[in-house]
Amino acid sequence: LLLRFFSQPSHVHALGSAKLQAALDATLFEPGQWQLERSKELPKCVPAPSRAHLATPAGILFNELTKSPAAVTESVLRMVELAIELDSGRYSTESTNCSAILYVLRMAVRVEGFIRSVLAANPPDGAPPTVEPARGLQLDLAALGKLRRCS
Repeated sequence: LLLRFFSQPSHVHALGSAKLQAALDATLFEPGQWQLERSKELPKCVPAPSRAHLATPAGILFNELTKSPAAVTESVLRMVELAIELDSGRYSTESTNCSAILYVLRMAVRVEGFIRSVLAANPPDGAPPTVEPARGLQLDLAALGKLRRCS
């Protein structure tokens, strides 16, 4: 939700604020509750009595990239486009637009690292992975295609 919020033209410039940058980083890169078991039981009622059903085997961002990659990648790519549009052609340490541009690019590169990890765990054409993938990084073909297009 936050990525989609900041991928709006009227909101991306707000990422010039160090506090908002820290909040988005904390939300995006927070690993969340770890899922010890291979499978988990879905809650039987809403609201759920515990947050155990929200646990992931590899972290929240990895979970989003494997389950709904377009939600992350489209928003991040849009944020990069919008941040580039903020460029006035002159760098200034006092400019919040410059701060927003640099932050968005750093965040996009960090997300790209997560994407590359997921792609490394899912090599093309059924070839074996070059490294033993972490549990929870396996993709279906549709999600794999979406991630490959944006990497």
